[in-house]
Amino acid sequence: MQYDYHKKWNEEWATDERFEKLGNTFAGFLQNGVSHLTNQHRILEGIGGGKRHKLGDSGLFITGNAAMVRGSYTYKRFVRIGSEGYHPNALQMFIECYTGGTPFDASPRDDSDLDYDRMGFPIEQGNLGVFVGMSAIKDHSKKGSKNWCMMARELDDDLIKSDFQELDDAVLKAGVWARDFVQDPKMVKVVRTNNRVSRLRIKLPNQPEDAADWDICQLEESLNGIVSHFGQLFVEMSRL
Repeated sequence: MQYDYHKKWNEEWATDERFEKLGNTFAGFLQNGVSHLTNQHRILEGIGGGKRHKLGDSGLFITGNAAMVRGSYTYKRFVRIGSEGYHPNALQMFIECYTGGTPFDASPRDDSDLDYDRMGFPIEQGNLGVFVGMSAIKDHSKKGSKNWCMMARELDDDLIKSDFQELDDAVLKAGVWARDFVQDPKMVKVVRTNNRVSRLRIKLPNQPEDAADWDICQLEESLNGIVSHFGQLFVEMSRL
């Protein structure tokens, strides 16, 4: 079981070579999804963990999580696209993946994570639980870091607030698309809290661990939908 963020038994999962392969696979899907915005740019090395890889001069970058954080092995694998100038925890398009048996995400980074209400959990044994979406956090919460919000950027406050408003408007439209795409409203969460956060999270169909491709969970199609709603905004908001 890889379910507790602070237990050493996550080591088997996080140090398996498939952890790195999974990250590279997700990075490939994300790069394909934004290729029309990056002039087909591809990173030449593996996604690794923690390092930001610029996607050409598009203003976008890609990054993945490390196997170990603060001395503990992780139970999930995520890769995300960010907009230069904003911390990826503040603004991101993401893929997150959890192993079979994970009952919930035990490591919230923002108070609004509770509003997801453990949607899509627990993850069935023998499957990977894959989530995609977009998250914009304008101001930090009690649990969040002051450095992990949009307002931490050294930019005129009015410009940041304008960026957030555009993203919030896009989240409303993307939520309509997502419910139609997934065909299960219980697997879509739109979280908009006190003009502070605007977030869309989608739980894709279970992906069997032994599947030959990613068609079952519709990863490519879902990312194309996410990018169609937010990709160009991310480019414009980088202001490079």
